[in-house]
Amino acid sequence: ITNFTDFFGAQILRTVLETNAEEINFIVKISYGDPDRENELIQELIEMGIQGLILLPTSSEYTSPKILELISKNFPIVVIDRLMANLPICSVQTDSFAAAKELTNYLFAKHHDKIGLITSDSSVSTIDERVNGFLSAHVDANRAVSQKQILSRIDSVVPSSSRKIEDDVALIVAFLQKNPEITALFTTEYNIALLAKSAIEQLGRQVPHDFSVVCFDHPTVNIFDLNAFIFTHIEQDQTAIGKHAIDLLLTKIAHPDTIEKINLGYRLIEGDSVISR
Repeated sequence: ITNFTDFFGAQILRTVLETNAEEINFIVKISYGDPDRENELIQELIEMGIQGLILLPTSSEYTSPKILELISKNFPIVVIDRLMANLPICSVQTDSFAAAKELTNYLFAKHHDKIGLITSDSSVSTIDERVNGFLSAHVDANRAVSQKQILSRIDSVVPSSSRKIEDDVALIVAFLQKNPEITALFTTEYNIALLAKSAIEQLGRQVPHDFSVVCFDHPTVNIFDLNAFIFTHIEQDQTAIGKHAIDLLLTKIAHPDTIEKINLGYRLIEGDSVISR
C-alpha cells in the first residue's frame, strides 16, 4: 500500500488482517508513494514466497515493471482503489465517477451555481474519476464550468511530497481571491478540505456561512467529541473493499484466468459544511 490513514486505508487494512479465510498469513509493506520502493517491496515479497498480492499502487499512469512481469505470468494480484482499465488485472474500487456526480448535484440542489474544484496533481485514476464526475454533472445540468474554477496543483497531500502545507493554503487563498463568484468548493479528498477550510479562515471567512465545502472520505468521529466538525462527504465502504479484495484474490488463486473489476457503492453523508444559498 502507498500509506493508510484514519479516513482512508485503515479500515481496509483492518478488514484484511482480521479475516480468517483459510488461515491466511498477511505481510504488509508501505511504499509511501515511491514507485521504485514499490518495485523493491514487491520483489522482496515474491522472494519470500507469497502466493498472492493485494496492491494499492503508487500510480495509475505508471505500472511497476515487476507488476507487468507478474501479470504476464498470471500471478494472483488484486488492485484496490485504482481502475487499471487497460490491464488484464483484478481490481476493487468505489464508483468514484458516480459519487462525484452525486456530490456535485447535491451542491447544485443547494443553489450553488459556481463551484470551485480543488484537487491534487496525483497520477491516480481515482482522482481523475472524481474530477470527471464533477465535470460530467455540469454537462448534464447544462451549466458552464471553466478552467478558472479548477485548482489542481495541491501537492502537500501526496505521499512523499516536499511541498509545505502553508504553501498549498496560500495557493487556495489566491484561488478564492481570483474567483469571488465561487460559493462552494468540491475537494477530492479530506486533507484538501482541511486546507481549504484553513484558507477560508485566513480570509476572515467561515465554513459554511461564506463557503460550503465537500470532500471524499472523512475520519470516523469520536462519539465523545460533541463539537466535532464534519464535512459533507462521500463515504466509501472500506470494509467491503477489504472483503472483496480477499475473496477475489482467493478466486484468482483457485482460478488463474479470472479477470474481474468490481465497482462498489458509497454513501453521501451530510455534515456541517454545506448550507443552501
